This record gives sequence, C-alpha cells and structure tokens, in this order.
Amino acid sequence: LPLRPLGTLCVDVVVLANATVLGIEADSGLALVGVGEQLLRWPIIAAYLTEMCVRLYADWRGLVTSFLGFVDLLIVALASLCVIALGGEPVWLWRITLIRTVRFLRVRHFALNWWPIKDLWLVLESCASAGRALAAFALVLTVILVAAAGSFIGLVEPGSGDFEGECDKDYGAHLFCIDAQDFFGSVPKALLTLLQMVTLDGWASKVVRPLSKSRPWAAAVMAAFSIIVAYGILSILTGMLVRTTMDLAQSHESHASNLRMTEDLAVIKSLRDYYEASLVLDERTTIDLRTLSESMCVPAVKKAFDQLDLPLRTPEDLMDHLDRARSGTLTVEDFGHGVAAMKKPSTNYDVACLTATIGGSVTYCTRIERRSQKLVDQLDELRYVLGSSFVELGKIAQPGGASSETEQVPEVHLRLAGRIFNPVPPEPPRYTR
Repeated sequence: LPLRPLGTLCVDVVVLANATVLGIEADSGLALVGVGEQLLRWPIIAAYLTEMCVRLYADWRGLVTSFLGFVDLLIVALASLCVIALGGEPVWLWRITLIRTVRFLRVRHFALNWWPIKDLWLVLESCASAGRALAAFALVLTVILVAAAGSFIGLVEPGSGDFEGECDKDYGAHLFCIDAQDFFGSVPKALLTLLQMVTLDGWASKVVRPLSKSRPWAAAVMAAFSIIVAYGILSILTGMLVRTTMDLAQSHESHASNLRMTEDLAVIKSLRDYYEASLVLDERTTIDLRTLSESMCVPAVKKAFDQLDLPLRTPEDLMDHLDRARSGTLTVEDFGHGVAAMKKPSTNYDVACLTATIGGSVTYCTRIERRSQKLVDQLDELRYVLGSSFVELGKIAQPGGASSETEQVPEVHLRLAGRIFNPVPPEPPRYTR
C-alpha cells in the first residue's frame, strides 16, 4: 500500500474496528445501546473503498494478479454490495470482512524489525519453526484421546440405567449429578469430555466427583488420566516450545554472542577498507609483512586489532597464520576471510581438522620414538664393537703392556711409533688465465 507504513497502519485500525463491530453485532450489543447497524457499517465500507481505490491506482495489475490482493478486492466488493445496494442483507456478505483480520498474522515480520516486541517475534517464529513437531504432537494426543474415549465408554457404561433419575431435578445443582449419556454417550461426546478433563476445565466438580458415587473405579481412572495428560504429556509441549525458542534466540542476531560477532565483522570490514585504500595508493594488489607491520603503527588500525583481540599478537605470527600458500603476500579478501574465521566459533569441521592434526602429530612422534630407539640400540652395538676393537688394537700395539697412561691408548702409541699419521691435505689448485 502507498504511504507505508502509515497507510498500512490506518488500514489495520479499520480492520480492527470492523472485527469489533462484528463482535458487538453477533452479541446483539448494538440493539442495547441504541445504535443502528448500518450506521457503523458505512464508515468502514467507505474506508475499505478508499483503500481499494488507492491500491488500484497505484498498481492495479499487481492487485488483480496476486491471490491475496484479489481476495481482498473480492471481499470488499461483496461487503460494499451488501451494505450499499442490499441494505445489509444477507448479513453473511457483510460478515465475510472478518477474513481480512488474517492480515494481522504479519505481526511476525513486523516484530522482527521493531525492537520493543522482538521477544514476541522469537515466540511466534519458534511456533512456526516447531510446526512439524506440533503437528506430530497433536496427532499423538488425538490418538490417545480417541483410544481413551472408547475405553471410558466401556468403563462408565452410560446406558446401564444406573444414572436414571439422578438429574431429573436441579440438574448440576449438587455434586453427585451427572448425565452419563451426554458425557459418554458416544465417541465424539466422550472425546469432548476428555478434552475438557485434560484442559482441567472443571474436571473434578463436573465429571470425576459426580461419577464417583456410582462408578468409583472409573472416577479414579479418569482422575489419574487427567493428571497424567495435563501435567505430563502437555508439559512435553511446553518443553518443546521453550527449547525451540531458546535455540532460535541463540542463533538470532540479538543474542549476546551474535552481537559481539556482528561488531567484530564491522571492525574487520573497516580494516579491509583501510588496506584496500592503502594498496591503491601504493599501486599494489597484495598485503605483505611490511604493509602489515607498518599499519600497526597507525592508531586507528592498532585500536581495531586490540578490539578484535586476536590470539596472534605480532604481525609475523598473523602473516604466518593467514598465508596458507606461503607466498609472503595476502589479498584483501584472504585477509578478511582469515581474520573472520579466527573470530567465529569453531564448527564440527574445525574440531575434526584439529583432531586429525593432533592425531597425525602423535603418529609422527610415535614413529620418531621408534626410530630413535632403534638408533640407540645400534649405537649400543657400535660402542660394544668399537670397545672390542680398541682392546684388540692395544694388544697388537703393546704386546707386553703400556709403560704410561698415555700409551694405554693404542692410537697414541701407534702415532708415537710413526705407524699411523694424519693425511697431509692437498695443496689448493692453481688457476691460470
């Protein structure tokens, strides 16, 4: 509608007034206060006709081709024909305007953008999200009530004649009066009675207590059934709605954690804008370590990084973490996506990657440990072989034993005897031109 939201609000007020007038008419309230029915119908019809004229002038093709627009136009046309041309008869042509109150279902979208009733939006959205679960719950409850209705008909036996004469006089005036045929005469009647009991609508005074005189066991079973269904099964419905509302609240942008994430994304966007402008001035397309380090000296950039509170404090560590290709440079997009990923909560995929990395490191360390142990065993074996070799060399060098501590080492004795010597290094090559 043009002039939104003021025009839409005016139409909502007229539709609400229309529903109020229809309610008073149905209750015969207009005759009591001395107000004619047509007197209140004319202003509403005039407002509806004005609305339709504006909508047809603004976009007649969209109004006629859309389903809801065409239904609105048809309802207003029939109601106007009833009030203006037919004098308000038949009355159902006027009362079909109550269908227009369906427009108030859009309060869910309105509450999303208006902060005073955001909590109402969460409740309405959670009910819509839990639609399948509510339908399944309603089906299960219906099956339980239908099965219980048939069982209680057999338990009460309304046609047995035990209830005759109890309610002939002063029906409902005393506590032990019940018309079993009206309450349990058929499955629909019994189903309506059980619905009254599970909603705790006078279940004790109108059903259980009157029935306890002639059918005490049936009354006890019905009391237990009412308590179990009302406080047990219906509590599942409450828990279902509360759980859906809590999950929706946690994922909504108004939640505390999501508000912080929104603020962080705004800071990251400002950093991206800064680096894009900086690269344009330098006639470059990528960020390197020098650009990142120099930007930390700018107060606004340093304040932005402090606000983000990244786990990597130095430019070197940040560049090493963001530069996955190890090229030494980053594009502005890679920088933004990398920093945003550091601020987002970890997902199942991130946990799986971390578990795989830790598992790979543990496997690598296990292999290193095995190889190290194998090397230690080989060194022990080599030490044993070298020790035996030195013993044999000592026997060869000094058959009669060593005369001093120095000569106890076979290598020293053989060097003194001139039997082994260090090789003379070759002279450096001579180069000529």
